[in-house]
Amino acid sequence: MTKLTISIPAYNDAESIEGVIEESFAAAQQVTNEFEIFVINDGSRDDTSQRIHAMATRFPQLKI
Repeated sequence: MTKLTISIPAYNDAESIEGVIEESFAAAQQVTNEFEIFVINDGSRDDTSQRIHAMATRFPQLKI
């Protein structure tokens, strides 16, 4: 059972989304090892989606 869920809305956030995910991951690890991070991409027109998907390979707790 997941103890912590972090939800991150994203829209044209290519410049900042990687840092937000990395900081969320680090913060969650300080609280529990049972967590998930949801990123909700709301139709971004930049490369936000590509960056999120690339990060999913590094962070298995990342859900898109």
